[in-house]
Amino acid sequence: MAVFDTTFFHQLPDEVRCYALPPDIQRKHEIQRFGFHVIAHQYLAFEAAHQLKHPVNTLKLVTLHFDNGASAAAILGGICIDTSMGMTPLEGLVMGSRCGDIDAGVLIKLLNDGYKVSELADLLNNSGLKGLCGDNDLRMIQQRIIHR
Repeated sequence: MAVFDTTFFHQLPDEVRCYALPPDIQRKHEIQRFGFHVIAHQYLAFEAAHQLKHPVNTLKLVTLHFDNGASAAAILGGICIDTSMGMTPLEGLVMGSRCGDIDAGVLIKLLNDGYKVSELADLLNNSGLKGLCGDNDLRMIQQRIIHR
């Protein structure tokens, strides 16, 4: 069985799916917001409906997925209408090893300061809590907080 991680987000409205870039650039380079963690968000929506004893198509929900990856989704009537993740899982909330949202100017500065694209990709995918706290294991981070 195959479950595609972006299927729940296939009905994102155009204003959510598109970035603030010229449409011809987005089309040419196939740039759009996809969203991720679909299995978690879809499960949370249906579980909320079950717990609330209301059909999922009658609910307005914000679901949160927190694991080593993290994301949020807005769900209206069982259909995802917004997500914190974008074209890749890098966009959105700070995660275990992904930086989440970052000012594009920071990336341009790092490139201008001599970072190679491959080094920048590695940095962005090995930052997040790991970069901020030295670890992406929340149990270890919590222990350090408790024992301060």
